[in-house]
Amino acid sequence: MLNMAPLRNGRDRSSNQRNAGENIPTPDPTLEAVYRIAQTVGDQAVITNQIMSELQRQDRKTDVTHIRPLYQGMSEFRSNNPPVFNGGMNLDIAEKWIQQLDKIFGTMICTEEQKVTYGTFMLQG
Repeated sequence: MLNMAPLRNGRDRSSNQRNAGENIPTPDPTLEAVYRIAQTVGDQAVITNQIMSELQRQDRKTDVTHIRPLYQGMSEFRSNNPPVFNGGMNLDIAEKWIQQLDKIFGTMICTEEQKVTYGTFMLQG
């Protein structure tokens, strides 16, 4: 019998496998991290679209100076020649990309929100 970590809802994987009649592979933590990043990027895009729709609906000038700090460091970020992530399922490439971005962020003073914005900017594919 396989010795695997418990599921999030408290049931153990072995009883779940007996019920399903098939083997369920252990999720790769790096792959899960890449999926969480992708989900965060998608969530950010949805929220941005909602904000823009609301601003257009209000049909008025809005002071966006409170938004600017997220983008003020973009030129500094870009001057470090950050790598582009073209997608794909190669976990080694994804992990190396994240490490390279972390190295750049280590030289900058930026918020977590800015890191997401800058990292999102470098996604392609």
